[in-house]
Order: sequence, then C-alpha cells, then structure tokens
Amino acid sequence: IGIEHMDMTLVPSLSHYLSRGNLGLDLMVAVDFTKNNMQVDDCDYQDARSFLHRMRSNCKMNSYQLALSSIGRIFEELGSEKSMHIWGFGAEVNGTVKSRFRMGKEGGRVKGVEGLLHAYNQTATSNITMSGPKDLRKTLYTAIARAEMNASTTLSYSVLLILCSEGFVHELNETLEQICEASYTPLSIVFVGIGGGNFSDLRDLVEEQRVSPSGKEFMRDCVSFVQLSQHRHDINKLLKVTLQDLPKQIVQYHMSKQISPDTSIGNSGSTRRNRDSDLSCSSHPHLMAEYECVDMCEVSAYVSPCSSAEETDDGDEGREEEEGTAYLESIAASYESI
Repeated sequence: IGIEHMDMTLVPSLSHYLSRGNLGLDLMVAVDFTKNNMQVDDCDYQDARSFLHRMRSNCKMNSYQLALSSIGRIFEELGSEKSMHIWGFGAEVNGTVKSRFRMGKEGGRVKGVEGLLHAYNQTATSNITMSGPKDLRKTLYTAIARAEMNASTTLSYSVLLILCSEGFVHELNETLEQICEASYTPLSIVFVGIGGGNFSDLRDLVEEQRVSPSGKEFMRDCVSFVQLSQHRHDINKLLKVTLQDLPKQIVQYHMSKQISPDTSIGNSGSTRRNRDSDLSCSSHPHLMAEYECVDMCEVSAYVSPCSSAEETDDGDEGREEEEGTAYLESIAASYESI
C-alpha cells in the first residue's frame, strides 16, 4: 500500500507561545460571598465561630487566601503585566445584592499576589453581608469581554479563576450558554471549590462541555474544576491539578484561529515581553514540561488541514522536559512558607 499524499500539522507547545510568541497570560478572579460560606473552614483551625472567610488569628491563611496566594503567584510571574482583576459575587452591599462587584479600594484592579490578598482582606473584613444567589452571568460576561479586548491588540490569553463554596449555579442554562460562548474566545474558566460543600453540579458542568442548552456546540473544552481541600497540604499537587488543562486549552484556541507563536497581532510589539525573556519550560513546570502533553488528534479537530509542516527538534523537547521535572522537585521548598 502506497501513500500518495499526507498532510502534517505542527502543533506548537505552550512554551513556544510564551517564549517565541511572548504570549501574555492575564488573570481575573471571582470570589464567592454567598451565605454558603457560613460553614466551617476546611483547615486545621476550627471552632464554632469559624467560617470560610474568617481572618485567622494564628497567622495562617484561610482557604480563599491560600488559593489566591498559591495560584495567583504563577500568573504573577507569567503575566505580560502584573495587574489582575478581582471581583466578588453574591454579597449584599449597601442594602443591594450584587452579582458582581469590585473588591478592594483600588476598584478591583490590583498588582500581583500582594494586591489580590490586600483587596480580598479589605472586602472580607468590611461590612458586607453574605447573601446570594450564586449568579455568575455578569462575571462571565465581563470576563469574556475583557479576554477579547486584551487579545485584540496583543497575543494574550485570559484565565478566570472562580473561587466558590458550593456547586449550585443560579440560572444554569444561561450560564452554560455563556460558557459555550467562552469556548470561542481566548478564555479558560477554572472553578476552585472552597470548603466542604457539595460540588457535584460543578463536576457535571465540567464533564458535559459538548453542547449548550440551545444546541450550540462548544468549540473546545475551556472549563475545569478542582477542590482545594483535597490538595490543601500539597501546594505542588494543587497547582498541578488546577493548571493541568490550561496548556491544551490555550494551544487549541490559538490553533483554531490559525495563530502561530510567530503571529504578530496589532501593535503588540510595544506591549509584549521581550523575546529574550527567561520564560521557559524549566521556569514554570506546572504549565509546561510534563503537564503539557497536547494530544495531536484532539488539536487537529480544530486546525485547518492545509497547515504546513515543520520539523521539530526532539532533543530540545527532551531537555525542556528534564529541566521542568527537576524544577518541579525544587519548587516545593519555595511554597512551604504558605
């Protein structure tokens, strides 16, 4: 049997987009302030007055602070700028229930992990009242709009981190329609379960990313879920399971739009990081190296069959994976103080 013609598609890795394409990763965070937070925190320090947003007096972080600090730190290092956005939802503010409100005194736009924690602490200790329902529609609408705006002028991808205390979602069908819309945009949505609530609805939502209630097909997977309590005492494992789907999602989106790592978007030359940046697989193994296995068959479903083939340097890929694994073993020490 002879093969007359074969089309080959080179699937770039996330490290190519970060180092060669200077991809900017932008983080948006939404924090649950519904009354479901009136449950005992899933941590070592517990008493009858403890609840998920409580500021602990023993200098340890509550679960929300832990998620913001550990996950936010990766994006602080990788972001094209160190500004992030943080919003709350489900709280009563000045007598009105807000489905989305800006956290902190800086209007929800903060710098790095320190800014995230500062805005969170200001809000959690203010006079807001935990209420409900958990309506994510306005948050998703804003996140989709920001992701598209960011990507219109520079090579950029956004991640919405939703920290929530249970899995029930208000107006689920409309929420699913918005998540389906997000699958066509440069956005990933990561749900992090805080506390010991019932997250079965969120797990079902993540597993059923195929068709929206109106019948529109998802272009790609763009949602993931992790429960913090299962990995609270192993920050490396928490980061791994939280970020493990992002490389494939990022590559799938850019391949679907036929955007290679060398694509120039708008006036991105003035806003991207320098191409000589030291960002590489060895620097951020949670997003790359051994967690960056993009299935060729999965990606090819979103790629034009006319894409050209290039040769890859297998030796370089092997060295990147070895370096990433070595870094993974050493990074634990830097998080022991969290």
